[in-house]
Amino acid sequence: MNKRENRMGEKRYVKTILFNAKADSFFVNLHPFTKFAIFLFLSIAVIIAMTKPYPDLLFSFFIMIAVVYFLIESRTIKYLVKSYLVLIIIALFVLLIWWLVFNQVGVHVIISFSIFGAVLKITKESLYIGLAKVFGYGAMALLTLLILMTTRDIEIVNALNQLGISFKKTFFISLIFRSLNIMAEDLESIRHAQFARGGKTNKKNPFLKAKEFLALSVPITALMIKRAVEMGQALEARGFSKAGKLSQPVVKKNIGLLDYSFLTISILLLYISITMNITQVLGGVQWLNLL
Repeated sequence: MNKRENRMGEKRYVKTILFNAKADSFFVNLHPFTKFAIFLFLSIAVIIAMTKPYPDLLFSFFIMIAVVYFLIESRTIKYLVKSYLVLIIIALFVLLIWWLVFNQVGVHVIISFSIFGAVLKITKESLYIGLAKVFGYGAMALLTLLILMTTRDIEIVNALNQLGISFKKTFFISLIFRSLNIMAEDLESIRHAQFARGGKTNKKNPFLKAKEFLALSVPITALMIKRAVEMGQALEARGFSKAGKLSQPVVKKNIGLLDYSFLTISILLLYISITMNITQVLGGVQWLNLL
């Protein structure tokens, strides 16, 4: 029995744009239009929350926690840990340090130190704003990955077909998304090949893993360029320029009750972000003074 199928013969996991996801997950069963709308509404909501005079830290934190929950629910969180996507955590940490060093605002100093004659200080206000930025950017980054890891390439093709996009444009757009999964597989293949030739892997140290990723970026880029050239030659040899139109969709998905529910929630969150500041409503100013 296929390990990706249950006892009833139904698929437990499906191949998505990036890696795999649980077949009965909420986000997997959403329409691509719905996912795009959710990404748009929540991204705008988070940007509004971050750019307020008093950033809404709790709102950004709530969105980030919700996205992490759906990553766990769709069984895609493991790929963030196993792959180089875990470097997002390092990027967010660097962003926090960058903000604390170059945006020293506020008067409530937590720590102060001198480097080469320059006095640097970390205040309660700068730490709060920095955390609000980190949670906001982290929420948007993880939301992007959630959509990529829970959407099938055939669903993208069908959605573009429903919009009436021409065959050639649909074909090349689908190739862009499909190449993401191929790139991830190539990255693992190169990594295993280097390990078999005596190379070392750093599974626990994220900074060494970042260095390892930079070393792999050169061969993976060369491989992607080579594949693109070969694919173009193969398409031209098979008369792609004279191709007609798309065949009928294999998997046709319509917008249903689940889609409307998620859309309603995302619109409500956008409205909350525009009209109020959850951190201030819940006494965030008092919490900041107690730090």
